[in-house]
Amino acid sequence: MVVVASPGHSFADRASVAVEELAGEPFVHYGPENGMGVWIGQFVTAWHIDVTVVLRTRSPRTAAQLAGAGMGVAIVPVSALAGRPSAVVRRLEPRVHRDVLAITMVPSDALVRRFIADLRRRGLPRVSTEARDRPGGAGR
Repeated sequence: MVVVASPGHSFADRASVAVEELAGEPFVHYGPENGMGVWIGQFVTAWHIDVTVVLRTRSPRTAAQLAGAGMGVAIVPVSALAGRPSAVVRRLEPRVHRDVLAITMVPSDALVRRFIADLRRRGLPRVSTEARDRPGGAGR
């Protein structure tokens, strides 16, 4: 997870942004039906941060573009940064990660195998197929 802002924003002069520094910033948020919206709501509550929501979107890519255009700052997953965004991208301090869960019902399907291989190539950990046999389900 990273912070995106416009090139003229004060975050541009830093290597990272402390989570607390998001307090009071104009914020590009997500709709409440979006998983990112729910996650960010929980995240800022856990850190006791009030953000000033100026816009809402459904798409992390759109949030990054709006933040880059100066509409506010956004928190987006790195995967939302397609190509070379015309924005400032800074890591959060402390670093923040979200879990990714991929559950497959048809492991022999070629498209599923390619998708899982792509996830692994991007640095996601491999979970044993035995995880699905553990109490509680599919594991992580």
